[in-house]
Amino acid sequence: MEDKDIENYKQKISNLNIEEQKLRDVHLKQMATGEIQGPPVGYSSIDKPWMRNFTDDEIIGDVPKLTCYQALYENNKDYLYSKAFEYLGKDITYGEFFKMIDDAKRALLASGVKPGEIVTVCSITTPEVLALFYALNRIGAVPNFIDVRYTPDAIKEYIKEANSKKAFTLDLCLPRINKIINEVGVDEVIYINPANTAPAALTFLSNLKSKKEKYVPNDSKYVNWNEFIKRNNGDDFEFEYQESYPAAIVHTGGTTGVPKGVTISNDAFNSVVYQVKVARTHERRGYKFLNIMPPFIAYGLGLGLYAPLVLGWETVIIPDFSDDNFSKLLRKHKPNGVMGVPIYWEKVMNDPKMNNYDLSFLEDVLVGGDKTPPALETRINEYLKSHNSNAILSKGYSMTEASSLATFSNKQVNELGSVGIPLVKTTVAAFEPGTQRELPTGEIGELYIKSTNLMNEYFNNPEATNEVKQLHIDGEWIHTGDIGYVDEDGLVYVKDRIKRMIIRSGFKVFPSEIEKVITELSDVDLCAVVGIDDEKDVTAPKAYIVLNSNCIKSEDEIKNEIYSSLEQSKLPPYFKPVDIEIIEKMPTTLIGKVDYDTLKEMNDKKSIK
Repeated sequence: MEDKDIENYKQKISNLNIEEQKLRDVHLKQMATGEIQGPPVGYSSIDKPWMRNFTDDEIIGDVPKLTCYQALYENNKDYLYSKAFEYLGKDITYGEFFKMIDDAKRALLASGVKPGEIVTVCSITTPEVLALFYALNRIGAVPNFIDVRYTPDAIKEYIKEANSKKAFTLDLCLPRINKIINEVGVDEVIYINPANTAPAALTFLSNLKSKKEKYVPNDSKYVNWNEFIKRNNGDDFEFEYQESYPAAIVHTGGTTGVPKGVTISNDAFNSVVYQVKVARTHERRGYKFLNIMPPFIAYGLGLGLYAPLVLGWETVIIPDFSDDNFSKLLRKHKPNGVMGVPIYWEKVMNDPKMNNYDLSFLEDVLVGGDKTPPALETRINEYLKSHNSNAILSKGYSMTEASSLATFSNKQVNELGSVGIPLVKTTVAAFEPGTQRELPTGEIGELYIKSTNLMNEYFNNPEATNEVKQLHIDGEWIHTGDIGYVDEDGLVYVKDRIKRMIIRSGFKVFPSEIEKVITELSDVDLCAVVGIDDEKDVTAPKAYIVLNSNCIKSEDEIKNEIYSSLEQSKLPPYFKPVDIEIIEKMPTTLIGKVDYDTLKEMNDKKSIK
């Protein structure tokens, strides 16, 4: 697909044959009643060419109608002595985990927690938090997961929004909780020491630290987890499955505005499990999975924690993750599978300790959450191969509003630059932005997602919900705000976010296209392009780059090489950045994505000086 097509896609949209669009809608109605089978009609949502990668049984199979706890128990009740997860060097079996959940459930009931109640959880991943998630699920209460790095004011707003009477928090977060606790109506704070479920030496050292730093006020509303878990009034209530009932509230990453609470149902989480299994990722028991993602993002909760535990994998839980220690974790745990964002692999490839290191244990390398430039994808695949791994980079695409699961790729379906194909219970198609007019296959437009794992809603925000989740003739779709297309094989290509698009003197500039060219240079590790104020063009692209540690060229040589590459590419002249700045480290958001807002702020500060 030529880049000129990107610039002309709106013109093509406006010239769509109205009768052809009406015919598409007729086909959709016929499909809904089972009246149509036949040749392709040229629309992704109808043709679904990706379905040839699945069996008939997989396509028509039903997502189990169970609560999250019921799904966990039913799939693992016969494997009580198998390892569920490893935490700080301690193995915990499914039998032990079910006991932890039972204890937490009784303590919650004894504490007066009721069905429908929203309980705020501000913590990293610990065994207590996992047990709490399932225990709340068993009584029909809903965890409201918030990021441990939020400011006191942000924590206050999210607790007040949920009207939580109980808050569970990591003890290290107490200094921020303490500042706002009297303003939010919480009647009890249960704090968790991250070394509770750990070898004795670690627990002893952590307790010493907690006592020394005096996190806990002298107030009866503060209760230690170990005291909380002893509560038991004999109540044994068990919540029964209800369709679309919420299982958790997580928050968006704030990439496209203020973070919003996203309500995800039991059905959506179980749809994630079904589609992960069908996607032919390794589903065997004993498959070792390294989870570095926290529970307060859908990517971490659904794909990193819930699906592996239900499927019976051996999950290694990392409570405190930094991308600087990613390669160390690979060497220590030797996982079969790992999930993260593309930037983590830059750290690995630049780590001298990984030189000639044998990665033959790695079978699956999953990345999502951010774009992977083709040049970086190629480098990672070459790196894996040269280090004896048979894995190739498996890219995915989605958003929190679709439970972070929409497309996948594996060795059978994996084209350079694509994000794979839609999963078996998912449809991805391109539409005229902001409308319900689907574009023919191969046309560029706004990507929409239809799936069995869509969010219920934005919590307490019907206006925002109605903007993003809309009812079409064939069901509900999420309007993603991403520009891209689906090809004739069902492969999805994401060009950019609509909000990242730069309008330069009336011309549309897609930053990701510039980034793709620049990252193909061997001396460039990372590149991010943002729009900045410009006297001539009003807004123009500026490129920030991080160089390879082995680069010996001067700054001028690098810039000249970049401009030369851009001139030789097929990009139009107005894609040329007005400035290129070399930085030591690419700023990232709390969940590891490139932080474009910080880059813009860096430029603004530089301009003021």
